[in-house]
Amino acid sequence: MTAFTPFLKPTTTPIILVEDGAMRWMGLRLCPEENLDLLVRNSQADSILTGLLATGCFERVDQEIGYRFGDAYTKQIPRLCDMRCDPGFFTCVSLWPEAIYMLEVEAAELVAVKDIHAWNVNLAEKRFATVPETAYLTAPARIQEGTRVLPWIMSSSTDVPIFVPSIPKICDAVLDQLRYRTTHAEDFPGNRNNRPAYHLSNFVRYVYLERPSQRGLLLPLWAERNRAEMEQRVNAFKRKPTLAMTKESMGITAAQSRLKTDSY
Repeated sequence: MTAFTPFLKPTTTPIILVEDGAMRWMGLRLCPEENLDLLVRNSQADSILTGLLATGCFERVDQEIGYRFGDAYTKQIPRLCDMRCDPGFFTCVSLWPEAIYMLEVEAAELVAVKDIHAWNVNLAEKRFATVPETAYLTAPARIQEGTRVLPWIMSSSTDVPIFVPSIPKICDAVLDQLRYRTTHAEDFPGNRNNRPAYHLSNFVRYVYLERPSQRGLLLPLWAERNRAEMEQRVNAFKRKPTLAMTKESMGITAAQSRLKTDSY
């Protein structure tokens, strides 16, 4: 991260995570793998890209379309890989201009987070912790239960603030991207490879939007153009029953349980 932070100083543009990396801070159980997706201002996208290439540390590579559900829309996103790193978390940076992500930096209602990587999924926006299933995902609740939220080695320095868009704003952006597919259907043949729809389904599922308290809180926060579409998706969602996994139901004997504990 240190190689590209000079080009993303707070005086020019904040570090704003989007896609899977951001959604881990929103309670969604996703893994960003090696991709760090950043939202950047339209006016600064080219200068940031040029600056990163000029360091000699990065090379421009194609988007890994398989990781993006085969989404041809993402081919236009500049992607840079850090040549000094072994494959792993965040060795590649994708720069999403506002116009392409369909979300303006000034309108994103930024939420501060502690690092570019949420070690375990958690919910940064505590206002959406209105049901037990989301309340336990807030950082204080996760820490209290013994779940680590931040990486052992922090990726960022204390003078580089990191943000994610608010949940309503990123949902609006993804819905607008989905609508773009309908308007330009010829560029997206078939019903497969729908990255925006996948994200929306995850928001409904992991933020428990079918619950009245969550729906009532979020509905007024979505853009008016998107409310009917989002309500339709929430209404169509059918949550599967939760199965309680116990040692007995899995056929694990007391002796086996002790053996596994001792081995660990």
